Amino acid sequence: MVVIARSQTLPPRRSLLFWPFLVAVFQGSVAWGSSLEPTTEAQDFAAAAGICRGRVVSVEAFRHPVREGIFTRARIEVLESIKSSFPKSITVMQRGGATKGEGESTGLGVDFRVGDEYLLHVGRRADGTLAVLRGGHGATVLGSKTRAVAPGAADKLKRVRQMKLAKSGVSKMSTGEDFAEMQGFAVPASAAATGSGLLADASDVPARFTGPDRGEPIGYLVDTQVLPSGITEAVALQAVANAFAAWTAATGTEFRFDGVENFGMSPADVDIDDGRIRVALHDSYGDIASSGTLGFGGRAYVFSSNFQTTGGDGGAVKGLEFHETTRGYVVLEHTAERLQDAVTLEEVICHEIGHVLGLAHSSEDPAESDPLLAEALMYYRVHADGRGAALGTYDGPVVGKVHPLDNTPPFSDDRVLTLVTAPTP
Repeated sequence: MVVIARSQTLPPRRSLLFWPFLVAVFQGSVAWGSSLEPTTEAQDFAAAAGICRGRVVSVEAFRHPVREGIFTRARIEVLESIKSSFPKSITVMQRGGATKGEGESTGLGVDFRVGDEYLLHVGRRADGTLAVLRGGHGATVLGSKTRAVAPGAADKLKRVRQMKLAKSGVSKMSTGEDFAEMQGFAVPASAAATGSGLLADASDVPARFTGPDRGEPIGYLVDTQVLPSGITEAVALQAVANAFAAWTAATGTEFRFDGVENFGMSPADVDIDDGRIRVALHDSYGDIASSGTLGFGGRAYVFSSNFQTTGGDGGAVKGLEFHETTRGYVVLEHTAERLQDAVTLEEVICHEIGHVLGLAHSSEDPAESDPLLAEALMYYRVHADGRGAALGTYDGPVVGKVHPLDNTPPFSDDRVLTLVTAPTP
């Protein structure tokens, strides 16, 4: 287990005074996702190792016995096997979750809630564990007591069943490795911070970097050991720089290039809480389990031990409390054909950095009718229309809730003062 020592300095405080301005209201799904290729339902059906209808029995967060990061396992009671033959229950694993004062969230997480019924498109990782394909896009909520079900969910289930009738042959799905020897920690339902467009933990608290509050840049490292076909290192590094520059323009937060480094592992597994962002321009270590996923971004954060009394260690911005983000990471699927275009590569990197900074998707509706959400950089599907690292009208006001251009939370450092006291004034 990792033990994090915290100083007893008063945390960055307190809520900000702020000038009102117009903000876009987050209307998309609360499922966490990442940059995805536009695909048809038939393509999703073909890509899945198995498809089933199931109900969530339990959700547990735990520290991985090998990779050290925080993972969540969801135990699913299988109600109907649609593609492949399923056992009575399976365990789906995903990176992210919260346990014992630490948390981690990524762009490929699903907001699993006990009792909810899902249509699941499942894939198998190289290590044998089961994963939901394409993040939240592969987990359609069919029934829930805690949230609304999308109007088209039942129709989607019918269409997938019809695809089953047109296919022949049956394969078997394993139950999924769940690291049963490791003690897990039950977690309540999670969601994006209500109405904010931000990723949040199970208690609806988002997270942010605090270095920019005292004028410090956020450092980043880039792993260029493998690159998309036709992309040179110089072009790749420029795409990364342009992506960070887009967020600087919206927030005033500076990002410092700390060099090229071979991480020797997935950047998600580099358990160094140094406040930096690690970008791997490849998925050589198999983080991405599904085709059509171009990349994902995530971050680790820590909890304040006395949150109810002093608030989060990430400060309070416009009345919203934050945990403190301790590191971030981005992973790209270098084999994806779309990333062979430098401008699209730039768009995907910029999108994933948005997840690292704490933004959720603007929408996960493939037929989104609101242009504000559909044209946002944080829309769940890549646009690939030549925009590159360009934020939409939606994105700026939302990231401003995390890192406003001015009037950031005050910050204090540890200090020693020599004082002389007297018995009387």
